[in-house]
Amino acid sequence: MPFILKASELVISNTEQAKHVFLMNLLMENDKSVLLVGRTGTGKSVYARDLLDSRLDKEKFCSTKLYFTANSGPTTAQETIMSSLDKRRKGVYGPPLGKKFIVFVDDVNLPEKDEIGSQPAIELLRQLLDHETWYESKDLFPMRLVDMQVIATMRPPDGSNNVVSKRFMRHLNVVYVPELADDTITSIYTRILLWHLDTKGFSKEFDPCIGQIVSSTLAIHKFVVKNLLPSPYHSHYIFSLKEFSRYNKPYVLHFNVVLLYILNAHYIYAYYLKHNAHAELLAVCSCPSRRPSTACN
Repeated sequence: MPFILKASELVISNTEQAKHVFLMNLLMENDKSVLLVGRTGTGKSVYARDLLDSRLDKEKFCSTKLYFTANSGPTTAQETIMSSLDKRRKGVYGPPLGKKFIVFVDDVNLPEKDEIGSQPAIELLRQLLDHETWYESKDLFPMRLVDMQVIATMRPPDGSNNVVSKRFMRHLNVVYVPELADDTITSIYTRILLWHLDTKGFSKEFDPCIGQIVSSTLAIHKFVVKNLLPSPYHSHYIFSLKEFSRYNKPYVLHFNVVLLYILNAHYIYAYYLKHNAHAELLAVCSCPSRRPSTACN
């Protein structure tokens, strides 16, 4: 792996990535739009960005990226997309001749619904897929859009994520992205931390620590996910591989690895905990001297 990258920029090849990238590439080659659905931390956005940045033929495809939030509206989305398109002729817009244009939309179901229950930013995309036509925001003259496709990602609908209109969903090939298996997680983060040791000039004497750090982090993460569940009083107790990634950031690799490891457990996970009993439960799991043999099982 290149030494000049940051840890957050690394893309570690694995079987799940290969399967999803292959499927998305096949759909793009056949003019099909796609929606990746999965929980936070499953890698769906990483797979899509890796496809657009590294896998697709640059002679055939170009793209732009949108990152939706609760406040995202159609005006900004339309302006962003139109700024990347060429004017083919009067009233016709698209990518350069011979190319297809892909709109990547992350967290497509986040925009809030209006008073009639629609999501204007998503309706803009639906209009693109339905009619291949938008209207200029000031003079309202029609603009035909050609050679356009959509790749979108979303989390499954829950309390904070809206259900997407079926009129929009019918245009998309839905692909579910499952959570990574333990051996895949271990392989990914072992390679990341080994990369960090090599780039920072650590002695090879530190290499045996990597497996211990990753396996211990995974045990604590699974313990937290299993025992600290969300409830009406703790709705923010939602832990995913994002917390696992933060836990394994390379700054934990220092001379006093064990001390920093324990402190990091409290910084990443205890930050969310409201009750002393929950914090004590985490402390028992993360500190070997205070942990019974079955505490983290």
